Amino acid sequence: MGDYNFRFVQWHSEHITSDGIPAPERRQAEMLIHFMNEHLLTQTVTEYTRAGKSILDLVIVNNEDLIHSIKVNKTNFSDH
Repeated sequence: MGDYNFRFVQWHSEHITSDGIPAPERRQAEMLIHFMNEHLLTQTVTEYTRAGKSILDLVIVNNEDLIHSIKVNKTNFSDH
């Protein structure tokens, strides 16, 4: 679980938007997706966690059946 700031990843399809994304950030996202696929991990958050239509806070699991529900609390406050 964590705040990954990969605002350019479409997690449901594992698609990485290439427009204006710095190469190091894109590579980090590619490495995370590759690691998740190698280890049969799934990102389970489906609601936007930040304004601007981004899922930045991730919950990555190896068994989706262990997750009963995920609730995203909308707030205007930053966690930084």
